Amino acid sequence: MPARPLDQKTKILYIEDNRENRLLVRAVLEAAGYTLVDAEDGLAGIEAAIREEPAQGDDPLVRA
Repeated sequence: MPARPLDQKTKILYIEDNRENRLLVRAVLEAAGYTLVDAEDGLAGIEAAIREEPAQGDDPLVRA
């Protein structure tokens, strides 16, 4: 995998229906230096995945 430019943060798509969990995960991941895109359900997650195209060379990882 090619090296990521120093100014480009890793982007994570997080799909969770519980608002409090989304806020908590956002706070933790952003504090760790990640960019977070979140969605409240599967359909919104698919729409976000299409809208937020992954960076070239990124391998998507899906966890349930």
